[in-house]
Amino acid sequence: DSAGNLYILERNGHALRQVDPAGRIYTVVNRSGRKGNGLEEGNALDIGLNGPKHICIDEDDNVIIADAESNTVRRYDAEEKTIVRLAGIGKSGFGDLNLPARE
Repeated sequence: DSAGNLYILERNGHALRQVDPAGRIYTVVNRSGRKGNGLEEGNALDIGLNGPKHICIDEDDNVIIADAESNTVRRYDAEEKTIVRLAGIGKSGFGDLNLPARE
């Protein structure tokens, strides 16, 4: 990100780790290591991912996560330390997403 942090997904640990410029590693999403269902939102340390597979950093230094096994796209807000669901309903296929519009 713009501060020099490196983010690493732990696919089997269902977590996101941050490596700061000094080389210290922190868990920033899912301190418990449990699988999530893709529908939870809130404090990132309390939210489980489920087989996260890909990430990218947006222009605001948020981490966008393809949470593969929950069939969702999530956003980790590094400033607020929260997770929100951007897309997906927690299962494969199409259907009524019933999601609020998010930027």
